[in-house]
Amino acid sequence: MEPTERIPSGITGLDKAIEGGFLRGSLIIVSGGVGAGKTTFALQFVYYGCSVLGESALYVSLSEDSNSLRTSASRFGWNIEELEKSGVFYIFEPEEVERENAGRIINQIINRAISLEAKRIVIDSYSPFQLVLDSSTSRLLVHLLYKFSKKSRSNLMLIMEGLDPLTMSESYVADGLIHLEAEYSSNTKRLMKILKMRGTRVGKPVLRFAIGDNGIEIISNPGVRGVKRKVSYIENIKEVM
Repeated sequence: MEPTERIPSGITGLDKAIEGGFLRGSLIIVSGGVGAGKTTFALQFVYYGCSVLGESALYVSLSEDSNSLRTSASRFGWNIEELEKSGVFYIFEPEEVERENAGRIINQIINRAISLEAKRIVIDSYSPFQLVLDSSTSRLLVHLLYKFSKKSRSNLMLIMEGLDPLTMSESYVADGLIHLEAEYSSNTKRLMKILKMRGTRVGKPVLRFAIGDNGIEIISNPGVRGVKRKVSYIENIKEVM
């Protein structure tokens, strides 16, 4: 495979902005506050890879149990239970992260990814590691994941809680940094900010998006003239991932 091979994220408007997708073998951090759409982004990324491209995926869930994750995915018509039965999608729920076992859990994730030959890996979220580790140790573990993504040519996505991702020491290790924002009002405004993407000419660093019936959809680009795409919204969802 060529070093410049790109893999689509599954979010069309985003892929157009980053030359067709993420570079193969990259580590991407997706950050944002509560309800910004991080888990939806991650699920869409792995579901697209499995259902459309036939890639295997490992979803490491540290924020909610597997049944809740399946229910969340089903809102958008993503039947991950079917993918689990076919052996291309696997949910891993590690033990609670503590300072003493953090390194062991990272090794477990890497070993499971190897055994599954996973090409798309999500850790949702990495924040429990940040809570129990000092910044240098946390950054070291992310660097281990970074090295693994390069060696295996798998794409690894870390979900992180936070309103200011540029202050996170882990962001310096990552190939890409995408920050999601949600401004709640009578007309919810959601922004996707591409803050970093190595080896990529970013066409539009700020994208307006909505969470609709089919997941995340880009609807416009602030400050850029263009045709807004109609989006079917999911109404009255009290908590959006």
